[in-house]
Amino acid sequence: CERNAAFTVRQAAMTPIIAIGDVAVEKIADDAFVVRAMVANEGYLPTYGAEMARRIEAAKPVEVAISGAEPIIGKAKQSIGHLQGRSAARGMMFSFGGAKVDNERLLEWLVRGNGEVT
Repeated sequence: CERNAAFTVRQAAMTPIIAIGDVAVEKIADDAFVVRAMVANEGYLPTYGAEMARRIEAAKPVEVAISGAEPIIGKAKQSIGHLQGRSAARGMMFSFGGAKVDNERLLEWLVRGNGEVT
């Protein structure tokens, strides 16, 4: 029972972890703002979990939404596809310039609204 629990905990620690970081807001007019946000998978596994799940489209792509302002450019809700996890860097340790992993996306919206943008 203890070994089974330890395995389950290790497996759970490998799941994708979606994080929103580096949000920047630039005011370009009285009621217009450019909002930029970095979305990343900080987990070990990719957001699709297993290649077969992606192949048969059983895993849904990551969707991101912005609310509280009217989008002028960019959709309020958009699909950004799948994000790799740290597992994609395995075997890339000897590449020049470091391992490049497709685990983040920079999103940008031009929005109209009043008040504080967060």
